[in-house]
Amino acid sequence: MKSVRNIFSTVIAMMLLAMPAEQAPAQDSASLDVLSMIRRNCAPNGFEGCPELYVVYHPDVLTGSNPETTFACSHGFPWPDDSRIPMIFFGSGVRKGARPAGSPSLEDITPTIAHVLGQSPPETIDGRVLSEVLLPRCRNHGVRRTRAAMVLTLDQCRADYFTNPRIRPALAFARKVLMRRGTSYGDARLSYSGSRTAVSHATIGTGATPGVHGIVGNNIRVDGLFPLALNDNPRHSMEMFNLLTPTLADVMDLALDNRSVIISMSPYGRAALGMGGHGAAFAGGSDR
Repeated sequence: MKSVRNIFSTVIAMMLLAMPAEQAPAQDSASLDVLSMIRRNCAPNGFEGCPELYVVYHPDVLTGSNPETTFACSHGFPWPDDSRIPMIFFGSGVRKGARPAGSPSLEDITPTIAHVLGQSPPETIDGRVLSEVLLPRCRNHGVRRTRAAMVLTLDQCRADYFTNPRIRPALAFARKVLMRRGTSYGDARLSYSGSRTAVSHATIGTGATPGVHGIVGNNIRVDGLFPLALNDNPRHSMEMFNLLTPTLADVMDLALDNRSVIISMSPYGRAALGMGGHGAAFAGGSDR
């Protein structure tokens, strides 16, 4: 069994993340990229839910409590293989068979969907409209091109799963239909570290990075405790107060006078809640 020293590649304290550039120790480009990804997972004002200590394992290293385990999976860390993700756009107004250059991230999905729906995205977005996926006639701002949009996510799916011979058969529909008839990116990447379920789905829903929308982990530190960031325990109300920014669903519901139909489904509430939004808990929102 590997020693703790061999398993842990980097242990980074918040003191280092907050250190002014002129005082920070010299780092190679890979380390600087890792640090920038971790910074995006921490709120600019260092709110209480942010981690005080961030541990990054060596690439391809997982840990567990069962020594007999022969198979394991994880969301990974900010290394290239872990941070590369599949991203496919499909439907009316989307280019067919295109593979644009560039490295979009999850926060680009909400402004792009808002654009094709003719709606304004939340003001707190960090992403951009991916105009390169759209046909030229669909690139004008504020013109509704469709009445409905659907986002499908595949949790823990890395980009190389689409070429892995043991996994790619399960992705046949995505490869043979969606990618061929839509637009897909060959180098989409996460812009932040810590791609846990609640984190990434809240990023998709809000168009903001974790340090802005506040969901920096499946669990976050609150009043000395470590509860679920988005409480999906059926014995409790679906508390959304830890989600600090509105989702596209929130602002659309308000803009359309509660006439929009919003459905967010997942076996896990921490995925559905971050995309569905605050509902009636959002000022002016509706629980319909």
